Amino acid sequence: MPVDKLFDPTGPSTTFIVILAGSLIALAAVVLLGLWYYHREPVREIKLQPITGNDRERWVQRIDDVVARHADGADEQARALHIELAGELREILGERAGMDVRSWQPSHLRKVDTFERAADAISSWEAPSFAPYARGDIPKARDRAVEAVLAW
Repeated sequence: MPVDKLFDPTGPSTTFIVILAGSLIALAAVVLLGLWYYHREPVREIKLQPITGNDRERWVQRIDDVVARHADGADEQARALHIELAGELREILGERAGMDVRSWQPSHLRKVDTFERAADAISSWEAPSFAPYARGDIPKARDRAVEAVLAW
């Protein structure tokens, strides 16, 4: 086929231009929607459940039970304690929020003003738990968890 027959010498047709423009607009919309979905935060307006003194005592007891299971103080026990304590604190946050927050990252938990201390504690436990030689202070971890719970 000769080269002069590949392209129309008068330029593309109006139909082709409309289809191309529509496709580019649709592509831009899909990219923007994808970026919005990727960066959206799962934090909604959370209505915190009311607390009684009994709740605080029960939550502190749950934290103490987790710490008691890892009381010997070895580094591997501290690593396991940090992971289990982070899970337990997330469970307590879920009770307080009235919704499941177990899969929320600490950055998402920080968006809720009441959960900032708990998010900081969880973050401090999870980051070093994946280090090659994680070290942890079991009594200090317990104190941070209790402090986060009692701050409410």
